[in-house]
Amino acid sequence: MQEAWHKNVQAGFREYQVKKMIEAGEVDRAIDNYRQLLQLRKDARTATNLASALLWKGDADGAIQVLQEALRIDPSYAWAHYYLGVSLARKREYEKAREALKEALKLRPDFPEAEFYLGVTHASEGQFQEAAAYLLSAVRSRPDAAPARYYLGLVLERLGRQKEGKAELEASRRLDPNFSLRQSTSLQGVGGNLPASTLPAGVALR
Repeated sequence: MQEAWHKNVQAGFREYQVKKMIEAGEVDRAIDNYRQLLQLRKDARTATNLASALLWKGDADGAIQVLQEALRIDPSYAWAHYYLGVSLARKREYEKAREALKEALKLRPDFPEAEFYLGVTHASEGQFQEAAAYLLSAVRSRPDAAPARYYLGLVLERLGRQKEGKAELEASRRLDPNFSLRQSTSLQGVGGNLPASTLPAGVALR
């Protein structure tokens, strides 16, 4: 019992250190440490944190492999389903991505991040009505989320709702001018659809 307690304390301290590494942009070090942490504490949350770090590095395939393990450990962990959806979206496997995101939403109904990415995957395939419904729901839950308002604005403009779209884009710029600038640059020259691959991995709305 004492050994288990010691391992938990060790794991908790290591997790705190890894979060600091990510904040400092030391993603490779964070990945190595998450792998070590997973040996101390083999749980779905730790595996999902490792997967999110792999996504930030651009390794969607590696993230998917880790997330599959996370879901074997705990199939009811909504964040693992969410990051699986994000990883699949990064690979442009939008239908599979939506399946994972809907499962996350089923397990955790109040999940604006999942609604946001569902909207983005629909927009990525030109399904703007479906995209608008999910993005509107995400914005109602998190009106202070610049990514959700930015993509909602683009989708509304594609639907011909120019005034509403412009208002959402302006709201996004007020909330986070840097996000809007990065996205507008990455979307230059894009045609009718809005690719999920232009988004940073696992956009956080919280």
